[in-house]
Amino acid sequence: MPSDLFVVRLVMLGVSVKHQKQGYGHILMREFLEHVIKVHHVMPIKGIFLDADPDAVAFYTLLGFVELGIPAPNGTTPMFLKIQDLLAAIKWP
Repeated sequence: MPSDLFVVRLVMLGVSVKHQKQGYGHILMREFLEHVIKVHHVMPIKGIFLDADPDAVAFYTLLGFVELGIPAPNGTTPMFLKIQDLLAAIKWP
């Protein structure tokens, strides 16, 4: 990856099984995405990269992430969200 291509990488995000399906994942992602936008205004980035657990691909897809191709050797799915798509989705200046 070229050194002038800046992205934010989300390494791990999870909600206890006991607390899933209660909106906590969306709350955590909203906070994370708001911080990403603040970072973008200081140091422009191209987007957010993550390796999604197979059970979380649908969740990230609903948030606008797209699959980048073949799953990684560890079984995760590489996904990306362009900063322009994020800014448009939440109407952030």
